[in-house]
Amino acid sequence: MALQNAGITVTDPSPATVDSREVKTPEEVQLMIVNGGAGDAMLSAFKGGRFGQVYGSLS
Repeated sequence: MALQNAGITVTDPSPATVDSREVKTPEEVQLMIVNGGAGDAMLSAFKGGRFGQVYGSLS
């Protein structure tokens, strides 16, 4: 609101960010693989807990 009050036009960036998420560089794909492995390792440390319970206890 402060920007609009100062006369600056504010637009919704969603269309541009949605489009940019559709294309992944090889580096981004590799990071997703690494992050997935980290998440799997974290979840495996909580044997017996349901997915939602594990994430709920971590947040």
